[in-house]
Amino acid sequence: MTEVTMTPYVPPGGGEKEDPMYWLMAPGLVLGILVVVAFEYFVNNGKSSHTERRAHFMRLTKRQELCAELDRKLDERVDSVRNIVHFWTGAGVNSYVSKDQYVKVFEMLSLVSALMLSICVSFYTSATKMDHVFGLICCVANCALWMSTLASAFFVVTIGACSTDQEVSLLVLMYGTYLLRVPMILFLWGTAMLFLEFVFYFKMEVDPGFPCAMCLTACLVIVPLFCHCMNKLGWVGMLVKLDTDVKEREAKHPTAENLRNLLSSYVKSKGACVLALDRDEFVDMVRSQPYRFTSTQLAFADKIFLEHVEQGLAKL
Repeated sequence: MTEVTMTPYVPPGGGEKEDPMYWLMAPGLVLGILVVVAFEYFVNNGKSSHTERRAHFMRLTKRQELCAELDRKLDERVDSVRNIVHFWTGAGVNSYVSKDQYVKVFEMLSLVSALMLSICVSFYTSATKMDHVFGLICCVANCALWMSTLASAFFVVTIGACSTDQEVSLLVLMYGTYLLRVPMILFLWGTAMLFLEFVFYFKMEVDPGFPCAMCLTACLVIVPLFCHCMNKLGWVGMLVKLDTDVKEREAKHPTAENLRNLLSSYVKSKGACVLALDRDEFVDMVRSQPYRFTSTQLAFADKIFLEHVEQGLAKL
């Protein structure tokens, strides 16, 4: 096995170490924040107030009024500390309730963590000049990413062993929702260290001076936009989940008359032609209504549909 020797970094020509100019990255970060502000301004046509956001949400959901929970969520800034912490610590995982959703989340997290781990190892093993700080960063990144990979994989196996969503719910409640965030936190920590590893690697191996500093500065210009996109994704995801929960709480059970009216509307939409009616299409339309359905109500809807079809066919 080839022995890896660690040699201190010596700049070209053996002279004094060139200034890495890390301070140039700060203006890049500031410019990146301005890019985010400009992006939001032009995308929203300069309209980003709470009133306009509220009106837009009500148009999309066809709501006449909003409850206090939705109103507070719409008033929350996308890049607020609370929203950033909620998204990047994996708190959104706790909103899932089904076995399939949990398995998909941790499968993806395990794969992405493994990918980041392979990149981290590649940077470390390809370095020809070694710095103690660089080695420390590589060590922390490796540890965090391989633990994230293993934790996510074990979560997939354990949750996948459950037979029903009720068993998964019991498992999550007994295990603790905060511990479910650990793989995501490890992934976040490892990815942050990987970025620092990337910075040190380019400074040691590519160019320690101005050109590489400008390259890293350009990277930081787009980092705030990436973070903003992720923060907004988490914010919208929570908003959609909250809207669904509110609808479920507010929904009422349909009466027999409500179901007959739905059938009448469906028949009219088909031009009263019995041969154009489709049972599955009608059931899907019924399920899409803002009601809370029981199996008996769905069976009744199916029954009145079949009776209408039989009467229509008898007249042909």
